[in-house]
Amino acid sequence: MKNKRGFTLVEIMIVVAIIGILASISIPFILRVRLNANESVAKNNIRLLRDAVESYRMTQQSSAYPSSFADLMSAAPPYIDSVLLSATSAPGKQGYYYTYTLVGSQQFTLYANPSSPGVTGNNIFFVNESSIVRKDDASGAPIE
Repeated sequence: MKNKRGFTLVEIMIVVAIIGILASISIPFILRVRLNANESVAKNNIRLLRDAVESYRMTQQSSAYPSSFADLMSAAPPYIDSVLLSATSAPGKQGYYYTYTLVGSQQFTLYANPSSPGVTGNNIFFVNESSIVRKDDASGAPIE
């Protein structure tokens, strides 16, 4: 018999098993990092939206908050860009969508909700006219 070069079936199976073990260890870590990144972006976006709402109120003669996100976009120049506004009607790229409700002329609520809880994010973020970003709702612990 001539010397044949190559790998045996056992060697290939060992390499595949090692790759499988490494993947099973690293995939949950990668998913956790992605979830944390989504939540960080949601917190930053809710702060950005809060600042836009406050800026809008300061420039109005009546000192009233906007009635909807559309008011922020219809101003010249707009207070928020169209990419962030798209996440108000459907989940954004980071898996969160944002809802704004005018409670009274001097009160509002703003929520950041994960589109798929446990997959795109675990926490709901909330801010109102107090400007304190909280987890879950008005009674949640401040995160800012």
